[in-house]
Amino acid sequence: MRTREYSDGPSPRSRHRRARFTVLFAAMATAFCTAVAPAADAAPSLTISPGMAIRTDDEQCSVGLTGRIGATSYAVTAGHCYEPGARVYAENGAPIGWFEAGVPDGDVDHLGFALVRLSGDVSTGASAGRLLITAVDGNPAVGQRVCKTGARTGTTCGVVTTVTGTHVLTTFLVDHGDSGGVVYTETGSGTAVFVGMVVGMGPDFALVEPAAYLTDLIRRRGPSGADQFRWQVTDNR
Repeated sequence: MRTREYSDGPSPRSRHRRARFTVLFAAMATAFCTAVAPAADAAPSLTISPGMAIRTDDEQCSVGLTGRIGATSYAVTAGHCYEPGARVYAENGAPIGWFEAGVPDGDVDHLGFALVRLSGDVSTGASAGRLLITAVDGNPAVGQRVCKTGARTGTTCGVVTTVTGTHVLTTFLVDHGDSGGVVYTETGSGTAVFVGMVVGMGPDFALVEPAAYLTDLIRRRGPSGADQFRWQVTDNR
């Protein structure tokens, strides 16, 4: 278990009161990927979608959303999942790509990201279970109903309790392995908007990195050409 601290702002008792949150990646057995990776000639067709599990030899995280820089596709996950250059695998052990770029998570005002550059034979989608992500919500509000889909606890829902420019706090359930999981608001029959991705949890909240902050950070701190980064928000590529 790894922890980060963040300032909860000035209070009558102390200007430096701090609260603690826990990042949510799960350790995996070292031999997992090599033990179950499919044979090269099997060439399975893989689709990377929001909320699905991704793994390195050591850790499990979740996909927030996929996106593109030019013709290159990426899966986006939490900054504390970043292992520079590490191969990344789907839950069944099939290789999907590698960590090309990232910014480690700091406190809640300095959250990061990790970009998995997807192999050319890997397809991408924008469906989180029964819902299709069709747009990005850059302005979540207190009281807004939100859900998340992650590799560990699946889909859980709650409400937004705090909104700042750098982070959002919500009441839905998360656990280790959900880091990077997609956070969204349902907007209609079968559709939803992307609100952000899961980063951590505290005693009574889940920590979310909001979509607007995350997008700007990727465009400023991502690989060459990242200023042109675009989210995939439909299943039609």
